[in-house]
Amino acid sequence: MRTQGRRFITLIDTLYDHKVKLVCTAQGSPSKLFSNKIMTSDSDHTRQLMDDLQINQEDAVSYSIFTGEEELFAYDRTISRLYEMQSNEYIMNNNNNNN
Repeated sequence: MRTQGRRFITLIDTLYDHKVKLVCTAQGSPSKLFSNKIMTSDSDHTRQLMDDLQINQEDAVSYSIFTGEEELFAYDRTISRLYEMQSNEYIMNNNNNNN
């Protein structure tokens, strides 16, 4: 699930940066797109990576790859952008683009 989440974030970032209008449907609001399953670290994968890199739990806290801070920021940014892309202002400001 994390790979698909990252790909979706990249898609939204690219569309937003190029001021593209997006038309899509979803089962819920943007704030409900990322479940706790996606936002929490895959513990087995994380433990294996820590073992491979010979990093203990105490040292892992100092690495952003293990804290998930960057992912949480990216999720929040994506949700914010999706809400903005729904706004009339976003649609009207980008109305002259050939998108």
